[in-house]
Amino acid sequence: MQSLTENPRTRNLSLQRLGQFALAEPTLVLTLGLIILMSFLNPYFLTVNNFLNVFRQASMVGIVTCGITWMMISGSFDLSVGSIVSFVGIVFLTTINAGMAPIGTLVISLSVGFICGVINGLLVARLKANPMIVTLGTLSVYQGLAFLTSGGNYIKVPDDTPWRWIGNGKIGSLAVPTLIFFSLVLVMQLILTQTAFGNRIYGIGGNERAAGLAGIKVSRYRLILYIVTGLCSALAAMIVTIRGGYANNQAGLGFEFDAITAAVLGGCYMFGGRGSVLRGAWGAILLALLQNALTILGVSPSNQLIVQGVVLVVMVGIQVYVYNRSVAA
Repeated sequence: MQSLTENPRTRNLSLQRLGQFALAEPTLVLTLGLIILMSFLNPYFLTVNNFLNVFRQASMVGIVTCGITWMMISGSFDLSVGSIVSFVGIVFLTTINAGMAPIGTLVISLSVGFICGVINGLLVARLKANPMIVTLGTLSVYQGLAFLTSGGNYIKVPDDTPWRWIGNGKIGSLAVPTLIFFSLVLVMQLILTQTAFGNRIYGIGGNERAAGLAGIKVSRYRLILYIVTGLCSALAAMIVTIRGGYANNQAGLGFEFDAITAAVLGGCYMFGGRGSVLRGAWGAILLALLQNALTILGVSPSNQLIVQGVVLVVMVGIQVYVYNRSVAA
């Protein structure tokens, strides 16, 4: 009789612990749930080839997510990354078609991303303007520049360009974009966790005013973060362009939404001060895995956007709930 009366309490305690775990690690729960569900629905999903394809697809958004993750940890945003991808992609192909040497093409393309990042950083860091409003404005500016540069036309990747190896080549079983993505994640994660620079990023995101009073030059770090995000966007633009086979002013459309979604899926706090590049990369892979699963199931692109939006809202809702509980405690 005693065991019978204790069972409901034990069950309730187990459910409570399960709920607490789900709130603490929603990314892990979503990942495991998706893999388990799809293993029953489609046998192709759990194959090595499919996961290698997912890694390659995740690499392009994932590279942008690396910059966005640093930005969000510091408590800021950049909504212009998609337009930077479009603009840099057009500049990239224009220089290739002009016959410029690969090193010159690389320098010019990265320089465009650098300049876009400087503009965003100066407006936000020096003028103390709202980052969402500023980057929403520069989103339109860079999109307009992309349209003017291309004339609204599609620019095709030349068949004989050596740059095709970056988008389509492989080293062993891994695609080159995947290797670039993983390498960038490793470098940026080490900087974030093993240097004073990374500690200050967390400090700014945790309490910007306190960071300033502690002697951290917040505006300088904000500028650097926008430059890094611009460079990440430029790097992604070159891969996106080669993979897609063309560049136009719409090529980067939606990258800002995907990158922010990936960062949130990976556990990056919307409030700043929490997250990591590794978890941001996990979020990018999880997003690609979700898109891959929906494609395998035959879900239309428009409905995929609905699902992606619902997942983002749920994850943000969990963050807000956990944050409010921690503040109340």
